[in-house]
Amino acid sequence: MYELLIIRNGEVAIKGMNKPVFEKKLVKNLEYVLYSFKNLKVKKGDGRIYIYLNGEDYKQVIKKVKNVFGVVTVSPAIATEKSYDNLKQGIIKLLKEKISNDSINTFKITIKRQDKNFPIKSPQMNKEVGAAILREFGDRFKVDVVNPDINIIGELRQDG
Repeated sequence: MYELLIIRNGEVAIKGMNKPVFEKKLVKNLEYVLYSFKNLKVKKGDGRIYIYLNGEDYKQVIKKVKNVFGVVTVSPAIATEKSYDNLKQGIIKLLKEKISNDSINTFKITIKRQDKNFPIKSPQMNKEVGAAILREFGDRFKVDVVNPDINIIGELRQDG
């Protein structure tokens, strides 16, 4: 289901002139703990580190990654070509795969517009993607922005 993991780091990102040194060390540490997963690719980009799963079990990879010093959060993700429609369809696809879990009744959408050249702002995208989900699933889900069962985060980036 998931194609990659997005790693967010904490203190590493505020180290000023030493930031590239710390980021490179974090990538090396991740590669070290993941040496047994032969298909993985670890890449650094735009303030995040991406682990391309290439068929590996994301749950097993997360178990290894979450204890690496410098890793703050790990998010399983799917990637699409860069377009607003692809973003919507990717979110709906992800939700369809999660729908088998009957405990998911409410959702929240959080769209981050990393590409500031894109003409639609994040709050408008949140509304439109949320409306697309409600149209797709009917009465199956309700919006809850305070305490949702699932928070789906979408990012519209330069590269996808």
